[in-house]
Amino acid sequence: MRSKGFSGKFGEIPAKILRTPKTFPSPTPISEFINFFLCIFFRTVPDKVLAGMQWASDHLQRNTLYSSMDDDIVVHIPNLVSFLKKNFLKPELCQLPWHGEGKSWGRTCLEDLPLLCVYSYQARDTPTRFWFSKWYISYKDFPGRQWPAYCRGGMYIAPVKMIDSLFQISRRMEYLFLDDVWITGFMRRKLEMGDSNIVVGHRKPDF
Repeated sequence: MRSKGFSGKFGEIPAKILRTPKTFPSPTPISEFINFFLCIFFRTVPDKVLAGMQWASDHLQRNTLYSSMDDDIVVHIPNLVSFLKKNFLKPELCQLPWHGEGKSWGRTCLEDLPLLCVYSYQARDTPTRFWFSKWYISYKDFPGRQWPAYCRGGMYIAPVKMIDSLFQISRRMEYLFLDDVWITGFMRRKLEMGDSNIVVGHRKPDF
């Protein structure tokens, strides 16, 4: 990995890339994890998420699929791969001409996939106005009556191309501690594609 030996900062967060211990073998060539030196509580979660997005943007190809999920989510990877291939990774979705022997070939446009809300898609969610709630949002912070469509942070999947764009947008957006609403709602809308770039990842427990 190009990040091997990295020690520095992601944004303002001190971090270090560590190798996976030999006692915990990785089934893939990616055998590193990021150790963040950050006091995590609910209002700093967006910093952690953005740090991961920055790493992905810097070190992964744009057509790599990036997943963000809570630590209490368990996924059956073979089922997830089968689900994605069946529903989203169809060759006919993207045709590129191949100028060789008069033939053409198709490929899956992984980099152009929409944001897939695996855990929960929220089309008409509203801010919590009860001051005693952990998720309280004042009218000063957001005067609107409804959030933009977004994925709840339990789990969502997006191509690194989108993740990179969202990270760049985050550099110039006002901070909101609700990372899922902020990133997959407000930032995503800044991509100027309406809600065509967000979909329900699944409607039943496929994986």
